[in-house]
Amino acid sequence: MEPLSVIAAVAGLITAGAKISTILYEFTSSMEDAPRLARDVLTELNALTVALGHVQTYVLGAAQASPARTSLILLEHVLVTLTGCVTTYSDLEVVLKGLNMSSSLRVYDKFRWTIREKSISGILQRLQMHKSSLTLMLSILRWQSYYGFET
Repeated sequence: MEPLSVIAAVAGLITAGAKISTILYEFTSSMEDAPRLARDVLTELNALTVALGHVQTYVLGAAQASPARTSLILLEHVLVTLTGCVTTYSDLEVVLKGLNMSSSLRVYDKFRWTIREKSISGILQRLQMHKSSLTLMLSILRWQSYYGFET
């Protein structure tokens, strides 16, 4: 995958994350007793979007890392993580597709959510893993600037 494809993938994930976050925000804010899992997924999704934004600064060249640091992260690591994000976002969109945000159907939405909680829990774990992978890569890139070590 060439750098332009990585740039497009990251930008697409940020856009998709914003879209899904909007759906989850509407769902959680439309009911007083929204499921805790829905709020947790929203929080993780937002945190992953922030991490993707930081990755984007490196991919676009707005942030720099030493060549010694960048050599520690293989392109395959980045690609596997971004591909995982794409499939996880897609799975989450499918799960959320059946939710309606109309005030008259909130009880049904909560019921639909409850039925899907097992698969949503799995998606939450995947979001956390992707976030951890990206955060680790970002930590590797930033080590020098945080601790002043030259590598």
